[in-house]
Amino acid sequence: MVGVFRLPPVPTAAELLDRGFRASRKAKGTGRTAHDRARSRALQSIGAFGKPIRTGLQRVYTSFPSIDTLPPFYRELLEVIAGIDETKQNLGSLRWAREQVLKRTQDARRTIRASGFKEEIDRASRALHGRVASVLRAIDSSLTFLRKVRGDLRLVPGVDPDLRTIVIAGSPNVGKSQLVQTLSQARPTVATYPFTTQDLALGHFTLGGRRFQVMDTPGLLDRPVSSRNQVERKALVALRHVADLIVFLLDPTGTSGYPLEDQEALLSDLHSTFPATPFLEVENKADLGPGTGTRRRISALTGRGVDRLLREAVQALTSPAPASVPRGRAG
Repeated sequence: MVGVFRLPPVPTAAELLDRGFRASRKAKGTGRTAHDRARSRALQSIGAFGKPIRTGLQRVYTSFPSIDTLPPFYRELLEVIAGIDETKQNLGSLRWAREQVLKRTQDARRTIRASGFKEEIDRASRALHGRVASVLRAIDSSLTFLRKVRGDLRLVPGVDPDLRTIVIAGSPNVGKSQLVQTLSQARPTVATYPFTTQDLALGHFTLGGRRFQVMDTPGLLDRPVSSRNQVERKALVALRHVADLIVFLLDPTGTSGYPLEDQEALLSDLHSTFPATPFLEVENKADLGPGTGTRRRISALTGRGVDRLLREAVQALTSPAPASVPRGRAG
């Protein structure tokens, strides 16, 4: 799966400092006297020292998306993943650090140009190294924060707002990832224990000459929104902003570890939360035992009933929606 955010690696403070020292070692002085050569070498050295540090910091904060112009889907995901205000504050710390490195480098250059002794030149160079190291230590926690955000954002799938989208929802371990894998080209992790799916996964399929998206979501528990963890809230963001159709998957066999009545309560809650979005209610794991007899049944593992479900889903997606029903798109 290709994520929508292509972000470069975020270096540590130590890595940035090392880049500066490695660049500074290449400096070579010129001049007629030993003092002139020492001053020239020091000026080249501190210029080479600061440049890769400033460039590295700038590359990080300019590569992050413009938060205020993000489509609602991605903006709310960022809020769930890291917090919008926290992300802005930490990006601002990097801008501050870059300005500090530039200012201190310029101060050191002025001192060295005015220096009459080699000892003063060496002292100014050492002072710059110490001050820049102090600045980088001050933002090391911001770099750590943004490194984590970068890793999470790289897993966010790129949703095409022009394609109709099915979002698969349900309790943990009911077979959502297996169904997405069967329906589409996506290959989310499939296992027999709860909360395997930690992130959103997106697949595609074509039927009747039209291309559609299908999204796998983390499992939800029947509990108040305030009690839901970050993983569950990612699923709610997808349901709110991306779903043109919600396929709610239930497991009536008991093998998921979640009683059917809890799954039914979750379904009722989602109906209330997303009243404008059409639902298809489906019982999975038909290969393992009988269902309730009240809904369509499938086996995502064996493929039983999946083709029919796909046709019904596409029919629901392509049927004209009432003009008064808003669609929560990714923007």
